[in-house]
Amino acid sequence: MSSKDMFRPTCIIGLGLIGGSLLRDVAARGQTVYGFNRSASGVRAAIKEGFDASDDLVATLKRAAADEALIVIAVPMHAVADILDAIVAHAPNCGFTDVVSVKAEVLRLVKERNLESHYVGSHPMAGTADSGWNHSHTGLFKQAAWAIAFDYAVENENPGKFWIELFTDVTKLIQLAGAEAIPVQVANHDAAVARVSHLPHVLAEALAVVGDSGGILAQSLAASSFKDGTRVAGT
Repeated sequence: MSSKDMFRPTCIIGLGLIGGSLLRDVAARGQTVYGFNRSASGVRAAIKEGFDASDDLVATLKRAAADEALIVIAVPMHAVADILDAIVAHAPNCGFTDVVSVKAEVLRLVKERNLESHYVGSHPMAGTADSGWNHSHTGLFKQAAWAIAFDYAVENENPGKFWIELFTDVTKLIQLAGAEAIPVQVANHDAAVARVSHLPHVLAEALAVVGDSGGILAQSLAASSFKDGTRVAGT
């Protein structure tokens, strides 16, 4: 994709592993991108590397509103409601997506605020056991599957030009990051991801707890198979 094929500025809320890596990818393609991070140390590190970042959420969202930017919510699930409230207050004209690993609960929060015509849910199937800006890097999403939800189009015979353009822009963003867009409905996404992503996390956590309960001997004898089996428990 050439730069002329791209779109509005991108505003990323949350510059951890996922949000930070996406910011790096978008910036590497010469596109306008900036972001907010709650951690001041993370913001300082991003700025030191030459990226456009801020720890002022209100100012960042007001900038996004002025730019008519595409907002990407890249915060943990427990923080999504507060970010949505901030969008309502400071950037109600903006279209937005999110990268949270569950989609039904995010959609419920979006609908509670009557924002569904401005929302396209998404979820990249990429990540590591590490978190935070310092672990973000370009290429994290290369060749990864990235789900993009189209429930609004199913529920509305005429979803409108704004939503269609938003869906198109989110698809372009996914392609820009080097990932493959996989159209999904929210319920199907959550059922599938529970099997292939959430369940492995639960099993890894259970294995880590069992191994740790074995005391010093079990811990000292643990080898590569135990390490491989518990890797994602680190998240």
